[in-house]
Amino acid sequence: MGKILLILICISILFFISEIFGRRKHIGRWWAFLLLLCGFIPGLIALIVSPSAKKKPTPRGKGFLFAGCLFLFFGGLNLIILNPILIPFFIIGFYLIQLYRGQIINGNPKFYFEKTLNKGIWRKEAVNDRKKIFYYGILPCIILLLIFSFKNTSIGASYLHSYSNFFPNLAEEKTSESLNNSISIKEYNRKFVYVVVEAKFPELDVFVIESYIDKYNRYHPADYSCFIEWSYKTYLTEIDQIPNYTEDTKYRILDKSEKQIDYYLSTADIHYRIALRDECKSQDIREELQDAKSVITESKIFTFDNYAEASRHRRSNSGVNL
Repeated sequence: MGKILLILICISILFFISEIFGRRKHIGRWWAFLLLLCGFIPGLIALIVSPSAKKKPTPRGKGFLFAGCLFLFFGGLNLIILNPILIPFFIIGFYLIQLYRGQIINGNPKFYFEKTLNKGIWRKEAVNDRKKIFYYGILPCIILLLIFSFKNTSIGASYLHSYSNFFPNLAEEKTSESLNNSISIKEYNRKFVYVVVEAKFPELDVFVIESYIDKYNRYHPADYSCFIEWSYKTYLTEIDQIPNYTEDTKYRILDKSEKQIDYYLSTADIHYRIALRDECKSQDIREELQDAKSVITESKIFTFDNYAEASRHRRSNSGVNL
């Protein structure tokens, strides 16, 4: 629930920026909002470089068409592998093509907080604008922040826990001893952990007997013998502080740690296959050895009550730092 509230707060802030600054430029509110959602830096750049709605719109240029087609091409590649990053690629691509077509024109601009020459008094419209901004932009953010903060206090958690029968999804796990001296499970189960992952990698060893002529003047061609030599490596993760360490958390950390060495495993397999192709001359032996690949042999997680113990224990182990 906390993550959802944080996401809603971020979206509200981006919409607020789009409304205030996007409406006064040719990029407009919705294009600014969509580009900010794609990435804050790209959206901010597009917002800054877009000309004011009081001026001429961005002039057309073939560079926009080329860049737009390039983004759409990469979006199509990500669509093939169903990568969610395809959405920003498509949005930015369509925006650039619209720039090329000269269609990024704000037909309904709005300039907030502008003064008139009438004795320096804010216009009535500007006052109404400030009210709209407060009620539709700032106030929802404040409410979401208050809910988020209240939820994470002990009083708020106890309040939600008392209504767990009616709203089970809102209740946090709490000890049932006393509200005054209640200690959350999250605090009680705080651990400092790190993971040791052991893996073995195939390495090709080639034994070559050079060609020679024996004492009977008979020629013996060179003979190649290929076999696998396994190498073993140990990898150590950094020490992490886990506020609520459970059995489920344990296996999540183990899975995450094993994924961290996928790069090392795949790289070692590529080098092994290249060596097998280039150095092993016998087709039969190559087919026999081609299925060998790197594997994780063991993953162990170590838990400690404080950082000092975890650090001392980790220093006693040798391996590659992840």
